[in-house]
Amino acid sequence: MDDGTQGEACVTGRDDDIGLALLMPLVEPSRTYHFLHLSSEEPSVGQQLQLFQHAASARELEQGSVSVVERISVATGYDYVRLDATETAASEGAVLINGRGELQGMLMPPPRLQRNEIGNPGEAFAIEASAVARVALPLLRTGHTNTQNGYPGWSSVAMPASGQDPNLTHAKPPLLQSRAELMRVPLQPTQPQRRPPSYTWPLIVGHATLEGRDAPVGSVLHARLSKEDQPDYWVFAELTEVGFFTLYVSVPNPNYSEATIEFWMDCRRSATTTVLDFSPAGRRNLNLAF
Repeated sequence: MDDGTQGEACVTGRDDDIGLALLMPLVEPSRTYHFLHLSSEEPSVGQQLQLFQHAASARELEQGSVSVVERISVATGYDYVRLDATETAASEGAVLINGRGELQGMLMPPPRLQRNEIGNPGEAFAIEASAVARVALPLLRTGHTNTQNGYPGWSSVAMPASGQDPNLTHAKPPLLQSRAELMRVPLQPTQPQRRPPSYTWPLIVGHATLEGRDAPVGSVLHARLSKEDQPDYWVFAELTEVGFFTLYVSVPNPNYSEATIEFWMDCRRSATTTVLDFSPAGRRNLNLAF
């Protein structure tokens, strides 16, 4: 926070087509937060703005003055501004502030710009706050979730139908909508002579309660894997039966063996944890309360 307070936050809405997510701080609910109003006005070419950038290596925000070079609209329906600045590798988040102290825009990272074919390498673009306030916020406040593959720290795992061998199914690169079912397609082996992997994806099944009641269908169970010398890794699964979950823990490499797994649902963390086990007896039965 601006006053130096640090803590965890929960993603309550996310849309990877836009490149934005809505977060809720998980700190004292009674405290008052300082915040910036989103500008309702569109910026103009030549307008001077203050650019504030955050870098993990710096204790304070970097501040500088920039001007708007051009405005463009993209197929996603959002407006962007190009700045007389260059994207810096050290920046881990940057905002534009107008003369009234309002949030005028947010710089978008290069992967997001490339995905939407915006600009050229090295150019700095920001999404305009007016469109965020008018279109994105109402959408994200509904809990809308559209998660795509290709982002570090996220993996989506298909849940096989009842009686189906989980080793014979595979999830397409998903475009997850809120409460949408993952697509399933059969795997067609192309090299039968190759040896199968020496490990299988661990399976965690069990009963989940939310505020003392069976978690409803559509609830999303998130699991975070943590291990020293490895980046935190997340997997998730949607409940298709009331109070019952099936989670296949697929990880990018076997180095996550013995990683600690914690569980989240509806911005709540369960007191129950477990350890990742690749052995043939790796199936775990857990009861999770949130």
